[in-house]
Amino acid sequence: MRRHGGTRSQEPPLDPDLVSAFHNLILDGHVNEVQNQLTSTPRLSNSKSNRGLTPLMTSVRTVETPWQTQVQLIDTLMKGGASLTTRVASGYHVLLFACEQGAAPDVIDCLLGWSIKRGGVFHWDDYTSGRNGALVLAARSGSLALVSHLLSVANVILSLALVSHLISDADVILDEDSTINAYKHP
Repeated sequence: MRRHGGTRSQEPPLDPDLVSAFHNLILDGHVNEVQNQLTSTPRLSNSKSNRGLTPLMTSVRTVETPWQTQVQLIDTLMKGGASLTTRVASGYHVLLFACEQGAAPDVIDCLLGWSIKRGGVFHWDDYTSGRNGALVLAARSGSLALVSHLLSVANVILSLALVSHLISDADVILDEDSTINAYKHP
């Protein structure tokens, strides 16, 4: 909504105590409470903690939270309007942050799935301001399972590029179940 003079009206900032409590609910893995908070205050989905983390980043921050709960939190936040594109000052977005934290492969797959649903937000060549990409961050986390998983994801991406190149007059689509489909143009 525009006011006279062409300036946009802005909503008042969220209460810092409310934001802190919301991020603590995420850290503690309280999926239902997070959903309730988002229902009453949707703007919390993109609020930043006092550390500058988004709720999505907070959801993958701790390895003590089971990966199944992290996936539920990500789904809840995304359905509540969270943005995948937000980066913190050091250039991290949620996927890079998850790799640095040594997230479970299923958490990475959940984030990649949402990226596909949102039009391909994440790219293999994304990196932090320190010029570290997902694979380097995963390796530094010490999670061999995550490094192996990222390499298999990269292999699928390279396969898609090859198929796309070989079938230049077709559209190539990677379904949510990682099935490669090629459709000829009419």
